[in-house]
Amino acid sequence: NPCPLEYRDASRSRYHETNTSQDRRIVTDAPRKNPLAAVQSKLSDENAVEMDAGQLVKKRAPTLYGIIAFKVFKGAVFAALSIAAYRLSDDDLPLELQNLLHFFRIQPDTQFWTAMAEKVGQLTQVRMLWAAAGLFAYSLFGWVEGIGLIFRVSWAGWLAIGESVFFIPIEILELSRSLSWGVVIVLIINIVICWYLFRNRRRLFHHHHHEKSVLER
Repeated sequence: NPCPLEYRDASRSRYHETNTSQDRRIVTDAPRKNPLAAVQSKLSDENAVEMDAGQLVKKRAPTLYGIIAFKVFKGAVFAALSIAAYRLSDDDLPLELQNLLHFFRIQPDTQFWTAMAEKVGQLTQVRMLWAAAGLFAYSLFGWVEGIGLIFRVSWAGWLAIGESVFFIPIEILELSRSLSWGVVIVLIINIVICWYLFRNRRRLFHHHHHEKSVLER
């Protein structure tokens, strides 16, 4: 039987022309999945990583930025205290304390400042140098935490959590002895740091492992 000259479905026309049960339709290849798109779909809201020209870009995390600023500021404060302790190591510390109290117009003959002067008088040059070294080491600790959190590496998050967990019982013990608003503020900051970093650890630092796995492919 002659076949019609025109068909609406080209694949169907080939099927009738062969006059067999074999289907010779052209099958197109399924589009391949992009592995980077699969990585993007797993990243979370605030601290997720978006796809931009083949690169992974971190979203903003305001609370994390506040923690980073606190860590860097704390490192700068302890570095300044370290420099001050080093410069005062060979000075007459009781005389320096007396001059400081006189500058701020504080009566030095009270019981508190008299006891403070006795303790300052017991500080030797060697002890001041050790104190300066310890303060400088602790300032580096804060800077390392801050820089690590900027790049959102997981070890920096756990380091910050461990430091806050270490100081929380000490601060609670100090508050049990006497109420101090400064200690209360520091305690609240440490609790917030522990809660936020631990609760959002996957959102904040999970992308770092995805970036490594993508780059290794």
